[in-house]
Amino acid sequence: MALAVALLAGAGALLWANHAFRSAELVIAGAVMGLGTGGHAVISKPADTVFIHTPSSVVGLQISASCTAAFLLVPFLALGAAMMGSRRLVVHRVIIGLVCGTMIVFWLNELRFLVIAWATHNWGIAGGFEWSHVLAGTVITTLAMLVALLVFARVSLAGRRRPV
Repeated sequence: MALAVALLAGAGALLWANHAFRSAELVIAGAVMGLGTGGHAVISKPADTVFIHTPSSVVGLQISASCTAAFLLVPFLALGAAMMGSRRLVVHRVIIGLVCGTMIVFWLNELRFLVIAWATHNWGIAGGFEWSHVLAGTVITTLAMLVALLVFARVSLAGRRRPV
């Protein structure tokens, strides 16, 4: 029960302090975006912005609340908390499933940043940012959530106890 409460508290903390999480995420995103731009990505932490070179200018991409993985992680924490109440599940398997699922969501969100930076760097705002942010970003986020949920369920349910 204490772990379930801790997971719910963690979910609440992510919602409440998403800006702090986003600021930490920005440091990693800047490095990841640098990979997609040949090292031409610079972060501005107070503005939560990554500046990248495009074919014709320098563009600032702001990492807003809708870009962060924080809001994508909240459902996993809440689901994990709910699963803690089942006597048929092995607690450490649920925790391992949560860790695996949240890592998948986090790193595939970073992959989304990489794709957006690469497309914007190579094709500019109109040609690169628009399609990569809307189309590729949505596909990557959807696949990340599906894969993470599948891994989470597979790992969490693998050690089920038999009903007594």
